[in-house]
Amino acid sequence: MKITHHLFGIGLIACALYSCSSETTTKEHITVEQDDVSNSLTTNFDGKIFSIPSPILTMLLLKKVSPAFHPELLNPTSKVDSYQTEHKRALLLGVYGADLGYSSIYKDKKNIIDYLVTVEKLTNSLGLGASFDNRFIERYQKNTNNSDSMLYIVSDAFKNADLFLKNGQRKSVSALILAGGWTESMHFATTLAEKNNNQELLERIGDQQQTLTTLIALLEENNKASVNDELIRLYKELSNVFQEIEIMYTYNEPVTDAEKKTTTLKHTVSFEISTETLKAITEKITAIRQHIIG
Repeated sequence: MKITHHLFGIGLIACALYSCSSETTTKEHITVEQDDVSNSLTTNFDGKIFSIPSPILTMLLLKKVSPAFHPELLNPTSKVDSYQTEHKRALLLGVYGADLGYSSIYKDKKNIIDYLVTVEKLTNSLGLGASFDNRFIERYQKNTNNSDSMLYIVSDAFKNADLFLKNGQRKSVSALILAGGWTESMHFATTLAEKNNNQELLERIGDQQQTLTTLIALLEENNKASVNDELIRLYKELSNVFQEIEIMYTYNEPVTDAEKKTTTLKHTVSFEISTETLKAITEKITAIRQHIIG
């Protein structure tokens, strides 16, 4: 099947794995124009800038593609007490955070409550309770009839937790939360793509190749006592499958604003992915998720 995705710039690649020197950014700042400024999240790890697509957009796309709620896709909250190490709890905070987001877009109040309690339990165990305090819970409960608002409130809480971790030199925990959330979101996306064969969802999956490269780099940068070795190995296997996706760039003249010292990239990106490659990606994501939640 052919997947063509047109966007302005390459948001998933912007500054990824690139160490931005102060001299370069002072002379000229390279910006990327996209359909929606919330398409990516930018994070700084030890001077390196990483760009990652927003999980909010993926969640909203899931409901558009599949109006029916699939609770069987969630990791059961009953398993939370079995995750005893900080490494596992950080990964599962990402997983359960994605599950909370998925439940939120369908306004499934029973699961929302269960996953909210579970996320709160994990954040407390990781010393992140301030990001998911009573104020967060009150804001969330006041917006249970607005799925978009719930997603943004959860996203804000995770951003605050991420900032707290990095300021406290706990970047390895932050990287694991990110990895867990991305894997769970990809679990939703690939499973539903196989059920629905929706082109827009396939486009989102095709966009993930650079994100995966970013995640591998983050885990390698923060691999204390080689605790991430197996996860890195599995992600690299998945990355090899992503190499089978053909990425085609169409060059368009960039626009430079001399007064603002900015250059806006205008080229477009398209993907071509086969049914066999999608199946292989789905199988690898399933294996990685099982490694995380098992």
